[in-house]
Amino acid sequence: MSTNSNQEFLSSGGVRWLLTDEERTSIATLLDVEESTISHISGNIMNRARATCTSCGKHSGLDDMSMVHTLKALTMG
Repeated sequence: MSTNSNQEFLSSGGVRWLLTDEERTSIATLLDVEESTISHISGNIMNRARATCTSCGKHSGLDDMSMVHTLKALTMG
């Protein structure tokens, strides 16, 4: 297994995305919970490495929940 700053490449295949402090804050805000509520979550195994946006340079993350924002807009609008 090899690791870089926010992901671990697993020898068995897949990539474990490590939850960053920024992602934890963003997820807690989206879910309207205290960060301590999700403090036990350390990451998630994905099938590929984090992508980088070609426009802004942001790495994909566990807090990328555009579908949640879209759903909220559809149900509230």
